[in-house]
Amino acid sequence: GWHAAEHRAFGFTFPSLGERLDRLEEAASISRQMLDGQAATLDGRWLTADAVRNEPPPVQERLPLLVGGSGERRTLPIVARTADIWNGEGDPETFARKSALLDGLCATAGREPSRVRRTVGLPPPIIRADRSKAIEVLVESLVRHGTNVDDARAAAEGSPLVGPSKQVLDRLRQYAAAGATEVMFDWPTPSDDETLVALAGPVRDGLRA
Repeated sequence: GWHAAEHRAFGFTFPSLGERLDRLEEAASISRQMLDGQAATLDGRWLTADAVRNEPPPVQERLPLLVGGSGERRTLPIVARTADIWNGEGDPETFARKSALLDGLCATAGREPSRVRRTVGLPPPIIRADRSKAIEVLVESLVRHGTNVDDARAAAEGSPLVGPSKQVLDRLRQYAAAGATEVMFDWPTPSDDETLVALAGPVRDGLRA
């Protein structure tokens, strides 16, 4: 968990970054053992498990575990040891660099790098023929969700995912070239159906071409 306001809203404590990563590492270790059909045992600082099992086991041979985050010292090594899917972040160049780093960490952990699927988490897209109109739509959505208007406008104006479908398509092609096989967009409610139709139509068709 990274969003302090969300923790406050639900009454959860918000430990330091290091403590949150410690919890992630322990939870990922237990989850991976359980999903592999093993009896997981761990005497950790935050979590304990004593021969805990996941019953019934998954029907498929290996139920995938996704870990999101791009921290190079802690998160990516956790991904390399335990995850089947990595959900990274950053611009295409940063994503490509961290993906290459993950390759090396997988090799060190004794895993084939290709066993970890690469996905990328991206901010909300808004597709309109007129970029200025797309910006206004996203600003309104972000403000509705609690972002102050100045920050909302800065985010919308700085996003390459806000504008005509070709602009969004070109950006997604850059991520594909960097090794991403899937995208996970932030998707504020209510859903922007015009953007959804464009993503399912011309943008998807362009990625397949």
